[in-house]
Order: sequence, then C-alpha cells, then structure tokens
Amino acid sequence: QDLCRRAKLHPEQIICYCTATRAEEVAAAILQGAKSPEEVSFLTGARTGCKVECIQPILRLLEAAGIKPEPPKDGWQWYGRTVTVWEIPEEVKRKYASRGFYFEEDIKLLDRVVAAPVQGRREGHASAN
Repeated sequence: QDLCRRAKLHPEQIICYCTATRAEEVAAAILQGAKSPEEVSFLTGARTGCKVECIQPILRLLEAAGIKPEPPKDGWQWYGRTVTVWEIPEEVKRKYASRGFYFEEDIKLLDRVVAAPVQGRREGHASAN
C-alpha cells in the first residue's frame, strides 16, 4: 500500500483497463523485483492489451520505488512519465486559475481518493490476470 500511495495511486485503483490490473498488483510485482514496464507486464499482464493507457501509472509506481527505467533498445517504444496534478508548477496554477481551473481543489480531492481505506475485493470478483 505504501508504494501505491507514494505513487499517488489508491492500491485498489485499476490502472490497466484491458486486463483489470490494480495498482496493488503492479506494486507487488515491483516489490518482487520487476524493474521495467516489460517485467511488470510479464508478472501482471498489464500492458498486454492496448499498451497505451497503463504505462503512466506503471512508470509512476516504478519511480516511487526508486527505479528509473529506460526504454528497451530494439523494443516497443514507450514515452516518459507525464506530469500529474501534484507536479504542476505554481506559476502555471496562477496563470490558469482565472480561467476556471481549480488545481488546489483537484489536488485535495485526489489526495482523499489516494488516502481512502482499502475496501478489499468483493465476493464474486474475478481478477483478469
């Protein structure tokens, strides 16, 4: 749970919709030794569908574990991590505040989501791994 929360993800948050892989599953793979998105994919099944949407949370979890993976040579291309709401520079927040952006409110809401108690899997839920 700690690794997920450091990555600003709720442990039960689905991060790969193609395989229904949760943040806690990717965190477990990293704690078991996965050091790249490819190794995470091998252990969890994440990134084996569209290969697009889940790369960002996987990179965030790897970074939260102190791992800075590099794209593999002669492998499939993947992009670096994008900025999250927590990393938006103050000058950007000030610039767009008058245009209807509510960065601080968004951060407060997302912090509450990340910090929410873990509920556990419901009966009848099957993991898609």
